Amino acid sequence: MGALSQDLRYGFRMLAKNPGFTAMAVLTLALGIGANTAMFSVANAVLLEPLPYQDSGRLVTLWWTNTAWGSPAPGSVCDPDYVQWRTQNRVFEDLAAFRGMTSNLTGVGEPERLLGSAVSPNLFKLLGVSPLLGRTFLPEEEHAEHGNVVILSRQLWERRFGSDPAVVGKSITLGGTSFAVVGVMPAYFGFPNESSFWEPLVLSNDCSNAMDQVVARLKPGITPERARNDVAVIGHRLNQQRHRADTGTTTFTFVFLKDAMVSNIRPALLILMGAVGLVLLIACANVVNMLLARGTARQREMAIRNALGASRGRILLQLLTESVLLAAAGGSLAVIFAAWCRDALVSLMPQDLASGVISSRIAAVNIDARVLGFTLLASLGSGLLLGVAAALKASRADTNSSLKESVTTSTPGLRLLSLRNLLVIGEFSLTLVLLASAGLLMKSFVGLIELDPGIQPLNVLTMNLVLPSTKYQTEAQMKAFHEAVMQRIGALPGVRAVGTVSYGLPFGGGGLLGDFEIEGQRERSQHLMASKLVISPGYFRALGIPILQGRSFDDHDIGGDRDTGQSQPVAIVSEGVARRFWPKGDAPGKRLSLGWQGSPWYSVVAVARDVRQMGPQKEAPLAIYVPYSQAPRDFFLSFMTIVARTDSDPLSMANTLRRAVQTVDPDMPLFDVASMEQLVYKSVASARFNALLLACFAALALTLAVVGIYGVMSYSVAQRTHEIGIRMALGAQRDDVLRLVVSQGLRLTLIGVVAGILGALGVTRFLSSLLYSVKPSEPLTFVVVSLGLVSVALLASYVPARRATKVDPMVALRYE
Repeated sequence: MGALSQDLRYGFRMLAKNPGFTAMAVLTLALGIGANTAMFSVANAVLLEPLPYQDSGRLVTLWWTNTAWGSPAPGSVCDPDYVQWRTQNRVFEDLAAFRGMTSNLTGVGEPERLLGSAVSPNLFKLLGVSPLLGRTFLPEEEHAEHGNVVILSRQLWERRFGSDPAVVGKSITLGGTSFAVVGVMPAYFGFPNESSFWEPLVLSNDCSNAMDQVVARLKPGITPERARNDVAVIGHRLNQQRHRADTGTTTFTFVFLKDAMVSNIRPALLILMGAVGLVLLIACANVVNMLLARGTARQREMAIRNALGASRGRILLQLLTESVLLAAAGGSLAVIFAAWCRDALVSLMPQDLASGVISSRIAAVNIDARVLGFTLLASLGSGLLLGVAAALKASRADTNSSLKESVTTSTPGLRLLSLRNLLVIGEFSLTLVLLASAGLLMKSFVGLIELDPGIQPLNVLTMNLVLPSTKYQTEAQMKAFHEAVMQRIGALPGVRAVGTVSYGLPFGGGGLLGDFEIEGQRERSQHLMASKLVISPGYFRALGIPILQGRSFDDHDIGGDRDTGQSQPVAIVSEGVARRFWPKGDAPGKRLSLGWQGSPWYSVVAVARDVRQMGPQKEAPLAIYVPYSQAPRDFFLSFMTIVARTDSDPLSMANTLRRAVQTVDPDMPLFDVASMEQLVYKSVASARFNALLLACFAALALTLAVVGIYGVMSYSVAQRTHEIGIRMALGAQRDDVLRLVVSQGLRLTLIGVVAGILGALGVTRFLSSLLYSVKPSEPLTFVVVSLGLVSVALLASYVPARRATKVDPMVALRYE
């Protein structure tokens, strides 16, 4: 302990003796460690922290997929299938079903649309969650006659009911129906997706409309393989019972609940963690170079200590102690830097990057004990890396030679120069990997925002509303409300056009996907999916979607024939549908069916431009539009998105449109109010975040690399002053000296660039899932990044080279 204490005191004195070196080294390490700590704090909250449910490692979610539809995406489960799973399985302790829903809260101030869930009564017990107040659901409450009970989230309880405990036992009105409040859940619970309320899921015997999601808990000791086999057996049995094709295209499967929740964000987080890890390596390489330069100046000191009896091990321990002190100081400063980075990171992160409890965790990321432990390990690891490098250099020093040489004339041998050069080459190769990755993501992002979405989003306001079934029980009532709202909004000053769409606002959802049939082309349309959109006549004008052929919907389509009151079923198809089935341009007049039982044949009256319904990352789907008055099912009439094109800032018109709607129905809340530009911006927010963050890491790496080559070249010029003086005395011109120094830096840079390109070709393929219409090996990006890196490196080499040209030969020849 005495020796360690002595090493610590001496280390502090040596670091204080060289404040410039110490400050630069500590700052460099703080940047590298701090950036890693900030990213790890997010990764810890999202990927490492368990879900806030009892024994969450055994929770799984079940779904079915149908690859015949062209996508292996998870599909919902129908009620009878869920019941069969619950009764037939042998690997789960319990299963519970749930489905998302929304409902209008009225009778307690301003009407509000709430996001909630219908859940099996046993869901709370399955997750191991107890209510804050009251109770959860009873088993018998999953039957319709006992189902008018509700549980509130703590946030809703505090915000709308003033945290009044007496609300338990009282009734509230949701969707026009009275519900008895039986409980309030704790603040952390919002399963499945930040629900504000929960009501019992009433099961049916209908398997034609699958809407359930299923969560289950594995029995202790059951392996995932055994569970998957059991699920597959039950799935095969259900496919036979439901007369579904059991050809491998329709399968039942499950994944762990945590994996399902983080599946969208995990790839990007892992890539960013890898990128910021490279930044730390570059920072360490920079500091190692600084230590090697400082070690050259201390060779005589170490030789004297060795001559006075200090063992080589004792000297190496001293150097290791100083390196750990540097890393500890850098780690301490890194915590402050990480806190700032974390706040910036969370503020830049898109709100929809994750959902449910994961989204809440991202918003509340903090530097906890695990993150501090990571910082400590990163600091110690960096310190050991620095200490080992300095110790290796010191172990090769020749005591006799060092004692005979002065500090200024001691020159490093070939191996030392090779080590320093290799570090710079490594810095540039890693920097090129980051720059190439950032360039690819940036090019992908620019490509996304330059894509034509098929609409004109400027000055368009959107807002949603849902008609409660208790108040709007008939089709006539829903259509009357729709017509009244359209008339009120259309008459407002500043509104140029207004329309509606059900379940299919661009960039807000793709509509209801389903099968369809083209008259005379049944086989060609089989297994294809189309987005089915129910709209009003003004929809295309409000969104600026051009009609390419034919006519838009008119009053005759809405009101019907004067004598009979009936209208001929009509439809408008997207150009993708017309191109696929009527390539000769004769779509108007053809007929199609929407695939539902009893669905009429719709006559095509027009072809509309393709619209990227799901955002710019995905191709425009096949789309079929039908008039609101001819909606094939009543549920299309109950959900409405109002789209209004205005003369000025659309958000400034939001309250005006809200009042217009509420003059028709004062209890009608409007929700998800946003401009179309906001929705477009939100659709590329994830790509923007990934590109911006990786660009920041690449810029930091580039800065460190430039500082590194500048330091190496400056050190080289200082060590070669005597040589340069001799060259100039023998007739070398200033341009010759400039070329000599710059060429040395250029050689290091080019080697680093070549190594970096080879590394980037292997690394960037992991970016494939984050790229749109850009290949991971896109040549132009690699060329531009390489040229840019070489240019910056030449500039960094030029400054010390200019200093070398000013060497006075007479002074240099006397230089020791």
